[in-house]
Amino acid sequence: MLTLLIASRNAHKAEEIATILGDGFAILSMAAFPDAPPVIENGDSFAANAEIKATAASQSTGLTAIADDSGLVVPSLNGSPGIYSARWAGPEKNYVKAIDLIKTRIGSLSRNAHF
Repeated sequence: MLTLLIASRNAHKAEEIATILGDGFAILSMAAFPDAPPVIENGDSFAANAEIKATAASQSTGLTAIADDSGLVVPSLNGSPGIYSARWAGPEKNYVKAIDLIKTRIGSLSRNAHF
């Protein structure tokens, strides 16, 4: 059985991926490695940030790792917050505050958005 590391401390995300992959994989998350160094997601795209996370997880643990990255993309805000979605929530991860900021910046512009 192949051990696959999900480069996230989000237990729910690891469970979702385990369900998708089915049997044949032993799934771990970064929660199993509390001493692993934090990862700086400084890529210029979702794909770049996912690669940064997977590479860092693999290098710090020696395991095969996969990662994803996502965020809210609002076309009327030129794609913001995009890869910076978590930062819009501030250090306290207040997503209500982040959504209020997005609403304020959108004003009367289109509220279409996607992840």
